[in-house]
Amino acid sequence: MPDTHISQLSWRVSLREGTAIALIELNHAPRRGVPVTVTLGLGGKPIAATRATLRERAGRIRVSIPHARRWAWSPANPQLLDATISAGDDRVTSYVGMRDVSVGTRRLEINGQPTYLRQVLEQCYWPDSLYTPPDVQALDDELALIAGLGFNGLRIHQQTPDPRLLYRADRAGLLVFAEIGNAMEYTPLAARRLRREWSDTVLATRSHPSIVCWVPINESWGVPGIAHDAEQAAFATAMATLTRHLDPTRPALSNDGWQHVDSDLLTLHDYTARAVVLRRRYRHKGVQRLRTRDQVGPAARFIVLGDEQRTQLPMLLDECGGVRFAPGAARRGGGWGYSSVRTARGFRRRLAAIMTAIRSSDALGGFCWTQLTDTAQEVNGLCDEQRRPKLDPEQLRAIFGPR
Repeated sequence: MPDTHISQLSWRVSLREGTAIALIELNHAPRRGVPVTVTLGLGGKPIAATRATLRERAGRIRVSIPHARRWAWSPANPQLLDATISAGDDRVTSYVGMRDVSVGTRRLEINGQPTYLRQVLEQCYWPDSLYTPPDVQALDDELALIAGLGFNGLRIHQQTPDPRLLYRADRAGLLVFAEIGNAMEYTPLAARRLRREWSDTVLATRSHPSIVCWVPINESWGVPGIAHDAEQAAFATAMATLTRHLDPTRPALSNDGWQHVDSDLLTLHDYTARAVVLRRRYRHKGVQRLRTRDQVGPAARFIVLGDEQRTQLPMLLDECGGVRFAPGAARRGGGWGYSSVRTARGFRRRLAAIMTAIRSSDALGGFCWTQLTDTAQEVNGLCDEQRRPKLDPEQLRAIFGPR
């Protein structure tokens, strides 16, 4: 590479304003100004370009895009613009997804359009290699499987997202909630490590249009005393604030599942298997009751904590299901799930009943089903560890797909 070259590149886009900002960092402060050109195009044809001079190590270069909505990225049309950045003698290629994420009255909005989330919990578990996919083709197959079962998104659970998986989600138009692995207890060391590692994660992945929400803390892991310990509550608030500082273009959660102190969405984890209970709990009046401060939720924990958490936000049931079904005599007695069935017919009926109850709610902005595949002792996947669906894929798509 040239002596002076681009060491970091990320993007901040606004479809509403018709702009894409290249956030560029050089490997060192330049002795003299470095000429920079940023060009966006599609299919080899240029759409927009701008030139600037970078006089500091880091800078922001704004590209105005005419008729930006013509080039919008969306789940229905995941269009990606090619990008080329030249800085002196260095040249970097990249891509941009032009889209906006905002929080509406009842739903997350993509490009101003309310979007009902149909996500599945993605543990990224592979029986022979744990968290490393066996090959690149496996990642393509994974997202094709998710879309083929009727989902429009995934929640990458308790790990830093693989950038190769995010790249494929960008191309497939799938909507991603991005997380990181959490500690189980609160200590100053754990807090420092989470701040540092989460900052690195957001900075490394914030250019991906598929990511629509940041989740630094899950189920009060790492802040188990958040309900009564002001220090832990302040830390969760600080993590949400830090996330918005690093990326103000997406919603962020202070905690996922319950005990929200400063979240942009209200999320619940509810593994109730009785459809009649779910139908009653998530009617409009039931959801309004769950928004009440110090109201105990379905996991016997408060949903909203303190006076700073906004309550009139979209509510998502972003963990549900978890039905154990282990076909085959060898697995019938082992494994774990939140509820259990013994036959394929019982599995289909249980899934359909739960989802019919959830979809009957006029107050929920979406759901995330637990989970895509079995993971070792957890046999509550829609597929086994080898990605073989436990029901005919068309039956699963009829249950989870668009209506």
